Amino acid sequence: MKKYFSSLLLLLAALALLVMVGCESETDTEDMRIILDKEVSRTIIPADLDLSITEYNITCVGPDNKTHVYNTRRSTFLLEGVPVGTWNITAEGCNESGTALVRGSTTFNLNKTNTSVTVVLNELIGQGALNLVYTWDGANVESPSVEVSIEDQNGNTYLSKRQLEISNSSATLSLSDLPAGSYIVHAILYDKGLKAAGYTEAVRIVDNKTTSGSLSFNVDALPSIVGQLTLENKAGTPIICTVRNLSSGDQIPAQENRTVSLDTSSFSSSDVSVSWYLDGSPVGNGTEVTICPNPGEHRLDVIASTRMLGATGSTSISFQAALLGERGVPVLASTIQGSTELKIGGRNTIEFLSDGNVLLTSDQTKTATICSIQRNELVAKTSISYEYPVMDAIQLNGCSKIALLYENVPIGGETRATSARFAYDSSAMTLTKEVEGQGLVRSTRSDIYLTKATGLIRNASWMNGNFGIFGYTNQPWNYIVLRSLTNTDTLINSAASYYTTGRVVHGSNSTISQYTLMNASQDGERMVFVNPDDGHITFCWNESNVYMSITESSLSQLEGATAVALLPSASGEAVRAAVAVGQTLYVFATDGESVTLVSTISRSSDEGSSTGTVKMFTSYDEHFLYFLNSGSSSISTWKIENSLPSFVGVTGTAFRPARAAISPSGAYMLCCGADSSTITMFRIKTE
Repeated sequence: MKKYFSSLLLLLAALALLVMVGCESETDTEDMRIILDKEVSRTIIPADLDLSITEYNITCVGPDNKTHVYNTRRSTFLLEGVPVGTWNITAEGCNESGTALVRGSTTFNLNKTNTSVTVVLNELIGQGALNLVYTWDGANVESPSVEVSIEDQNGNTYLSKRQLEISNSSATLSLSDLPAGSYIVHAILYDKGLKAAGYTEAVRIVDNKTTSGSLSFNVDALPSIVGQLTLENKAGTPIICTVRNLSSGDQIPAQENRTVSLDTSSFSSSDVSVSWYLDGSPVGNGTEVTICPNPGEHRLDVIASTRMLGATGSTSISFQAALLGERGVPVLASTIQGSTELKIGGRNTIEFLSDGNVLLTSDQTKTATICSIQRNELVAKTSISYEYPVMDAIQLNGCSKIALLYENVPIGGETRATSARFAYDSSAMTLTKEVEGQGLVRSTRSDIYLTKATGLIRNASWMNGNFGIFGYTNQPWNYIVLRSLTNTDTLINSAASYYTTGRVVHGSNSTISQYTLMNASQDGERMVFVNPDDGHITFCWNESNVYMSITESSLSQLEGATAVALLPSASGEAVRAAVAVGQTLYVFATDGESVTLVSTISRSSDEGSSTGTVKMFTSYDEHFLYFLNSGSSSISTWKIENSLPSFVGVTGTAFRPARAAISPSGAYMLCCGADSSTITMFRIKTE
């Protein structure tokens, strides 16, 4: 009996244990939600590589040491009924072709209250190679050297100041077995040891791939530099030159006076001859000198000597003169004189091209010159000659065409204004004439032609090769018309090659005179005209590739206007414009049905408006409005907020400004007088 009772107890205990195990197996599982969070950056990347993560390979090792492998295209998914406890989860993110790009792992304790885990994919996989080719204009660098440093994505130095081999105005950085990841590559180009240009670029390294890139240093033309000189001392001790109030690497305001001096504590200043040079040009003698540097990088040299043989000493300081003034305000950078290569004289026209170069024409020398901007200078690259004076020049929609507007062209015994179109090769920087016209307005009316033309316009919706002309005819009619020329046309009177009458914007004998002011937006979509004789204002705008227009009867307050500019339109407005009349600025707008006076703004004399505002224009982004003030020899800067201008500052000029152009970036402005042998370059702070 006792034996039977013991057996029964053992059986009951076994049953109880089985029940407990069954309960535990039923409650010690949970659903585990896995969330994948990828961190991938991109800049210069290997060619033909897609960095988009489209699928994931996931490996999960549970508390029972069983391995579960999954492949999914979802960044969030659910594992149902898996054991609670500690899980080790590893995930790889792959692109569409199956290349693993990024990896992440985590350890997770799954329990009833903790069922969601996030795996951050932040470890880039493998090793790759880097090949960067740096190039520069060899004509501007006499003795180049290139130094490269690399930081990894955590800011740690991976490569420090490696000198690259130079070959044919280029240097190549080639590295292999770089750990996958993002890097910052710093490259500096030196000329004779002086920094000429710098480049910083982010690159991405991917497993078993080569990241390649070709980067061009924007090298300005360096002035000749007086080299540092220390002669061997045979009769005395070389003078130790130490400059006060300026150190290498300093950043000082451009176009502001800075007085620097030589520390004379180690020698007698009465026995020493001291000469100072800024960028190789002498700027003064004596132990103290005042410099007023233009914007950009500079080098200051000082040479000190005594009568003792071998006692000459020198030092040099490299520093930056920065645009530290108001944003948008032009700062004088340089005055550019004409030369054998750079043709300047008489009436100059200036056009910034989309590739960063400048088209400069001169009616005195009858040339058109393609120039590059290098260290606050215009460097001539190529020139063409023309027969007649040029009034205007523009680059057409698309960078491969340029139009020139001529005046006083004798055709058929009469004097006309006409035009020509050129093909522009930006790589070779050449201009090739394609076709020129005969000044006709309509092919059906060969007796109507342009006697006076004041400007060219382009339009974003027009085909490359078409452009508009605002002109005055031999009849009492005035036109803004689309110029349509094909590459095979040679004369404007051919059937397909006249001023298209379907694009006549305006023609009237009462609201436009040969003195009418005209302004067009940068893209040519909006235009405004003001007749200063009677104050008549006309607005035009492009709507579905057809110009619409609305005119306002003569406005007495606009009589005597001297300049007009387009402003950014406010909501509900088709066109908005500012008109300068004496010291008053009137802002008008049209909604397509009527013209409204929006604002009247008084300009004080200290805002550059004392007399003679001859031109107004906006920056490409329409954030700033500029006034050329002939009477006060100045350029006024106004910022545009809520479609209305407000005064910022005045930049004085040494001449009466008549024409100017601003670069698309807003960083440069070129300006000249009505009849000038010089062009003034201004730098503008854009940030």
